[in-house]
Amino acid sequence: MRKIAAVFSCAGLNFRKWRVTPRLYVVAAVTLVQMLWCWIPLMQYSLSLGVPVTPWGFGFMYGHPTMLMTNSCLLLLLFCNAPFSDTHTPFVVIRTGRRNWMVGQLVYIAAASLLYVLYQFGLMLLILSPSLGFSWSWGSVLWQIAFSGYDPAYTGSLGPVKEVITQYSGLAYTLLSMLIMWLAGMLMGCLVLCFNLLSGRSLGVAIGGVFCFLSYFCQYVGILLFGGRIFWLTPMAWVYPPILQGGRYPTVQQAILVLTVLIVGLAGLSVWACCRKDLVLQKGEV
Repeated sequence: MRKIAAVFSCAGLNFRKWRVTPRLYVVAAVTLVQMLWCWIPLMQYSLSLGVPVTPWGFGFMYGHPTMLMTNSCLLLLLFCNAPFSDTHTPFVVIRTGRRNWMVGQLVYIAAASLLYVLYQFGLMLLILSPSLGFSWSWGSVLWQIAFSGYDPAYTGSLGPVKEVITQYSGLAYTLLSMLIMWLAGMLMGCLVLCFNLLSGRSLGVAIGGVFCFLSYFCQYVGILLFGGRIFWLTPMAWVYPPILQGGRYPTVQQAILVLTVLIVGLAGLSVWACCRKDLVLQKGEV
């Protein structure tokens, strides 16, 4: 029990830094801007039809390449200072032990990733609130956008996919999308943490930047040059689940499995590196 308390205490220390960390305010503000850009046209379209819109369009949010790359960059910014050390960290490590401290950093990454997904979902609900309605079905607004083709009255970037709507229920697909987004956030955090630890510098940030670039590249030139196979190399693009269609593309099950294996592998390597290597700790919060 004492070890568990130490782990959660280490994770909690990182959350207490949020109010004095400018990066977090940047992440929150940019996320708000992209949510407004994504959801206001849908809300206005719903009001023009006089029909409430359901919140089940969340899984189609990152269909636009700019939104996809921005999300990857925000996740990188959120975790860029892994292993989240400051001037007090050496004393915390001495009191809790290296292993407990590192597991605490991994718990923090998982919790912060989940909070970021919930923050986006909460902003969506807030923006759609003037026309929001709850139903177990997809709702006529999302259904019409998916099946009616081009409608000049709708100017938004969010485009529900009819194959998804006919295969899944709205609630199930939204929960599935949130799971994949959470795992993608954890992957970015563990990737940065692991390679920053192994290099003693900011190698993890550089590798995370490559993943951000690939998430944008695959939507344009990448898919033209390599077809659907390019998406096997871009797990940050999987936050848009409609691309997980099988064939040359990953399936939903394969994406979840690969994300989980990568997270577990990077987490285990991070704990090993923390216990076996000399720690290079930052002198202040980035």
